Amino acid sequence: RAKLNYEDFLGTWNVGDTEWEITQKEAGVSYNINGMPGASKMASRGGNTTVVAGYDAEVGCLYVLEQEMATYEDPSQYNYGTLKDYLSGYFAYGSSTYPNYPDNGDPAQIFTIVGYKDGTYGMKAGECKYASFSSFRFRWIIQTGSYAGNGNKYEEVSIPMDVKKVEKVVAKYEDFLGSWKVDEDTWTVTEKEAGKTYAVAGVYGSNLLYSGGSDTIEAAFDAEKGQFYIMDQYLGEFNSDEIEAFKNNPYGMCSDNVCGVFVYNSKGYSGYPNNGITTPTRILTGAFDAEGAVQLTPGSCTYGTYAALSFSWSILTGASKGNGNYYSKYITILPTTMVKAAATTASRTERQGSASSVSVLSSNASDQAVETPRFEKPAQGRSSEGISRRFRRF
Repeated sequence: RAKLNYEDFLGTWNVGDTEWEITQKEAGVSYNINGMPGASKMASRGGNTTVVAGYDAEVGCLYVLEQEMATYEDPSQYNYGTLKDYLSGYFAYGSSTYPNYPDNGDPAQIFTIVGYKDGTYGMKAGECKYASFSSFRFRWIIQTGSYAGNGNKYEEVSIPMDVKKVEKVVAKYEDFLGSWKVDEDTWTVTEKEAGKTYAVAGVYGSNLLYSGGSDTIEAAFDAEKGQFYIMDQYLGEFNSDEIEAFKNNPYGMCSDNVCGVFVYNSKGYSGYPNNGITTPTRILTGAFDAEGAVQLTPGSCTYGTYAALSFSWSILTGASKGNGNYYSKYITILPTTMVKAAATTASRTERQGSASSVSVLSSNASDQAVETPRFEKPAQGRSSEGISRRFRRF
């Protein structure tokens, strides 16, 4: 192993399928980490999505401890009173995993990021008094009243994960212009408003939607960071009563949109403007790497990190207003890479034919995911020392 300096951990990192931004908190002592999977789901609740990490000068590594994230009053319809958000490590015991802090122990080290002499990096799982950690979760816990100690949890993130430092090149607006190979497609990026926005042609499916869609979608330039990004956006409208695919389920007027796709319980769902995501979110960000390619990393919504860029249709009127689906054949999986290419026409032209059914998180499912507490009996087990232990489980 190599002993790294405090400054070596500052910057952008690809960790698993996510991008983390590590910045200085207290020089030589601690860091702020933004982008950890699951953290974005707390933005509309406690508000804090930044994890504090420490620097071990003796070992030369970065470490993350279990920690309290925020204290706030319950914003949901359930009025549980005072809540706290936590980052908790989970350990395996029997066939289940259990949180350590604050339910079953004091804050412990969840993981470390270390460097090796060949210039690569790795993540090492930490441990609590019961066992090594196998994952972590962000959670909220009720602090007062008859439900105190109960709460809910967000996605489970297995550790260790692959870790790679990203050497980003700060680009100019003009650097993103031209033709780019993205998986099977060719995206052609042209000027829309000089220095600010782009028109992107060739994104699979953009012109094959029920409304007719658009030959281009809009991207924008972040001048401060030298990055390219795509937001959720409206593309057009259509009358589903006139579309063959909707003959069994006509919904009246609907809109077509560019959207991110998130995964919930192993199933993909459309983001904007469905599932309560009424404000456009950033679907992806593009930044140059040292080799001259543009790495496209996913954005997120309140349900988590996006798994793909796609297109959604959303019902505009009637009892089902705000529901809809995404065009499941027209997706660009994230993260992915843009590589300079000669200008060509995208070859994939199959028209979506199976988007007529609504696929939306119902209000009950959404509430259960982020609001409703799960009450589970504590599991019993026997430790290797022969002592029976009881863990809080959720």
